[in-house]
Amino acid sequence: FVKLAEAYGATGMRIENTGDVKPVLEAALAVCGPVVVDCRISEDENVLPIIPPGLTVDQIVTDM
Repeated sequence: FVKLAEAYGATGMRIENTGDVKPVLEAALAVCGPVVVDCRISEDENVLPIIPPGLTVDQIVTDM
C-alpha cells in the first residue's frame, strides 16, 4: 500500500511491529497532505471487530 499511495501522490508509511506505532503515527500526523499507513498484522492475531469477506456490516464478528 505504500507504493500505491506514492503512485497517487500521497505519502505512504508502514507499521510492521508495535514499536513502530507511535513514531509512524506521529510522522503521519505531521505530513501536510494525504497519508496511507499500512499496518502489517500477523494472520495469527485476532483483530476484532471484523467483517468477514462477503458479509455485510450488520454481520460483524465481535468475538472469537
